[in-house]
Amino acid sequence: MQSVRKSGMTLAPEAGSQRLRNVIKKNISEEQILDAVLTLYKNGWGKVKFYFIAGLPTETLQDMDEMAELLGKIKYKAKGIKQELGLNYGLELTCTVSIFVPKPFTPFQWCSQTDLSTVTEHIQYLKEKTKHIKGLKINYHESAVSQIEAVLTRGDASLCDYINALYQKGCYLDAWGEYFNKEVWSQTAEECGFSLSELAQKKYNLEEDLPWDFVNVGLSKEWLKKEYKTALTQGTEFNLQKTCEHNCVNCGVCTTLKTHKVLAQPYKASEEAQKVLDIKPVDPTRVNVDMSIPVYRYRLKITKKGLLKYFSHLDWQNTFHKCLARTGLNIVYTLGFNPTMKVSMGIALPLFAESEGELVDIEIYDNVPEEDLVNLINSKLPEGAKVIGIKQVERYATAVDIAAQWAEYKITPYNKNTPHPNPLPQGAREHQEPLYNFEKFMYDVSRVLSSDKVLITKKNKKGLEKTTDFKKSIGSYRFDENSLFIYLKVGQGSDIPALRADDLMKLVNPEQIFEITRVRFLDEKLNEM
Repeated sequence: MQSVRKSGMTLAPEAGSQRLRNVIKKNISEEQILDAVLTLYKNGWGKVKFYFIAGLPTETLQDMDEMAELLGKIKYKAKGIKQELGLNYGLELTCTVSIFVPKPFTPFQWCSQTDLSTVTEHIQYLKEKTKHIKGLKINYHESAVSQIEAVLTRGDASLCDYINALYQKGCYLDAWGEYFNKEVWSQTAEECGFSLSELAQKKYNLEEDLPWDFVNVGLSKEWLKKEYKTALTQGTEFNLQKTCEHNCVNCGVCTTLKTHKVLAQPYKASEEAQKVLDIKPVDPTRVNVDMSIPVYRYRLKITKKGLLKYFSHLDWQNTFHKCLARTGLNIVYTLGFNPTMKVSMGIALPLFAESEGELVDIEIYDNVPEEDLVNLINSKLPEGAKVIGIKQVERYATAVDIAAQWAEYKITPYNKNTPHPNPLPQGAREHQEPLYNFEKFMYDVSRVLSSDKVLITKKNKKGLEKTTDFKKSIGSYRFDENSLFIYLKVGQGSDIPALRADDLMKLVNPEQIFEITRVRFLDEKLNEM
């Protein structure tokens, strides 16, 4: 691996104590874990990530003690290696602790999920036991999400009404953390007549029928029962348990599905590959570039309308890169280990918003006439995207997200007599589509914009809330064509924070849906770009 590129390394012991590793049939010993991570450290890996599971069946605080001891032992031995070998870097450990979720077709399908308060207590206990260990960071998953996962993964047909009720309330992007509301999920469960915690902690009897028994995955239910009983009687000594790789375990798959296992043969490199090992690899980041080769940079103005408003910025970027690849243009690529097109997609457009002209910079080796370049790119763009402007700029000109400091938006209230701009479920539409006359809209906008402060509270990636005053981020505005036209701050490199149009409209009327179109970009002196 080092002959190519040293990337991050992740190990998954799953459990910190030998007893729990035996319970889940994780056939590795503490010595193997130590050997793996310390070998990595000796060979240049200064950062290693671990995956652990909290709340495993039969878990106690003693298991947390042993996990803390394991992590401390790793750090202690790494310190000795650092001194012995004279290394100039330490070992940093990041442990991600997820919460156990019992899954169908596993020996633990009969188990209950450990009470979340108990799991949280165990995780906090581990953090307290390891707080003195320098260079160790412990992350853990949102417990409410793990509880819902436990409910859904072992649910029966009665949960169909639950899912439908959530959908009717507008829960359709909840996989994105900023849209997930655990109170809605919990309240809806109560309305449907059950408790999330009780269902997650439900323990099935070994003899009762399970909701998923009608699905045949080939595994014998009796074999799963035997594995379950074996798991709960495991001791603390390392015991290599028999797996399919070593010998048939009579799980039932081969006989039920009329198949047989095929083990891959040990890998052996060819003679040509062995010769490659003797060649010293070239660091692509240090390749000498012939600076005499001319590079031409073009700034495009591209529309993003129709179905493209449902594309996230990343999806739009990937789509545009593919379109460029189809043009056959001699695109300039970065010189890093993972070469990418020298394309700057400018300032991200909020989801569900359209644009009359996004600014995109591309670099190519060919000096193509602007008109020919427009025709070539437009022939490959999807419906809703069209190059409407182009100009050649200096190769090292200021980037779009720095040069563009303001943007003008057209914002129109959505009413029932106009096509719906967003794909909301029917129940949510009825709730969020009040008849909104233009006079009321103008009053609400003026009420917000005339305030001394325009405060908006947001959560960062760590879930911490921060309130910011965006008063200076709002420029001039006017009402025309039954719409609001307003200048808002965008871009980087300024003390004035950028303000998204959809965030501002939530202050104006959080229950209303608005059609948002970015009309144009302006520089710091309000000259159109």
